[in-house]
Amino acid sequence: MQDSGRGYGGNILCSSAVIETPIEAFPGKQSNVTGFPISGRIARIKGGAVRMGKLTEYLREENVRWQAERPLRESTANEWRSALNELFDDIANWIQQADSAGLIQIERDTVRHYERRLGHCELPRMKVTYEASEVTFQPRNRFAVGLRIVDEIGQSRFADGYVSVLCPNPSGHQIFRLIEDGASRWYIQPGFGHKHKIEYSEFTQEAAESLLVGLLK
Repeated sequence: MQDSGRGYGGNILCSSAVIETPIEAFPGKQSNVTGFPISGRIARIKGGAVRMGKLTEYLREENVRWQAERPLRESTANEWRSALNELFDDIANWIQQADSAGLIQIERDTVRHYERRLGHCELPRMKVTYEASEVTFQPRNRFAVGLRIVDEIGQSRFADGYVSVLCPNPSGHQIFRLIEDGASRWYIQPGFGHKHKIEYSEFTQEAAESLLVGLLK
């Protein structure tokens, strides 16, 4: 592999080695670094491959790991995406049942998300607007390591994904999921709670209506 560089001539440093370089004339050139003329000459490396070491080895190992994890990442991302869409479908249906006059605007789009165990993926997002007020249901991590919940039988566990409620700033409300008997059950944390104890209740139609009334009015 050939490489090239610009300098004032003579030697070019490459890693820890010094490569002697012949000089070819290119009148009128300037250094990209200093902006000063290079006396009409530019230095080029002639022959000799630059060995790719630690970075190449690291990226090769990462590629092997990525290809091995890819099927699980994609299936997990698809499952999380589906669960979010079902949640947003429920919220949209509840709004439409209550809003016969069509006062509330519902907008759904996607947002780019990265998570170590999912990789880069597109996740659904939903915005609810009434006059000048806007509430955004923003998808967050599928693996909510920082959100520990005490379930109905008293066991402490991490949430299986959560959604932040923004209006437009964080409201403190989190809608989080627990997978129970293979099905998603959603709960809501009503505002900023004590850091050692999270108060929450099931996210039902009544809970969703109370949330929206409090944030939209």
